[in-house]
Amino acid sequence: MRGLPALGAYGAGAARATASPMGSASITPVAHTGALVGDPTWEALYAWSDDWRVVRRLSDGHRNRVAVVAVDGQPYVARLGSISTMALEWEATLLDWLFRCDVGVPELVPTRRSTDDQRELHAGGCILMRVVDGHQPKSDEDWELVAETMRRLHHVSGGWPQRPGSRSAADLLTYEDAENVAIAAMPPDAVRRCRAAWAAVAHLPKSVVHGDPRAGNIRITGGRAVLLGWDEARVDAPAFDLVALPRRISGLDEAQWADAVRASYAWEAANRWTLEPTYARRQLDQLRASS
Repeated sequence: MRGLPALGAYGAGAARATASPMGSASITPVAHTGALVGDPTWEALYAWSDDWRVVRRLSDGHRNRVAVVAVDGQPYVARLGSISTMALEWEATLLDWLFRCDVGVPELVPTRRSTDDQRELHAGGCILMRVVDGHQPKSDEDWELVAETMRRLHHVSGGWPQRPGSRSAADLLTYEDAENVAIAAMPPDAVRRCRAAWAAVAHLPKSVVHGDPRAGNIRITGGRAVLLGWDEARVDAPAFDLVALPRRISGLDEAQWADAVRASYAWEAANRWTLEPTYARRQLDQLRASS
């Protein structure tokens, strides 16, 4: 596995050249503070150009707004989110490195403030990405390509640090909260069921997981699968990604699959408990039914 880039500069401070995952000198992204981005707006796109406009909104979710935008007359996809700049720095650094490792991810566009020595990959809660054409996975052949991308992601990202504010399922066996997870807000029986499900996968090796690899977040293009929508990525057991695949393609045996399904129900319930309570309770019902 290639060496990981230095990721310690999440606080304020000067960016420094580090060892590249590609084996040559790389550029460390501009460091940022850990403050939350308050009510981000599309005006953040001025960091890329004075000539921009929102062409078409793609989604307006609980956490993010995504749109097709035109910057200097060229189409891109932009995402706005109210998350900490440290978490966004983690995501942008990860995607930039994965792209250079030939993992199927979108290519980030640096802001115009970037220099040869410092690459700024986000601004004002916004990241800008090149458009990925293609179709959602439909056939077994498509899902095989998704599995290939997932396994490469999991292989190259072993040892990556946890996303600031996030925790793995194994961590939540003892910790009470994490980004978008509030164990203390859940009833005791729900906590017990979730932790029992996570305990079954807590011993597994950890890597970066995409966190939401549904078909809508995947494009098949040029004989490969590209994973979109990385705002729920974290370091955790790869089974959380693999369970989104058809079981015959996942590489999991029957017992591993059952454990991964239960752990995923538990994660979705805990992760959405306060943001999307109706959905979260449906996931908890699924967990009860599968136990």
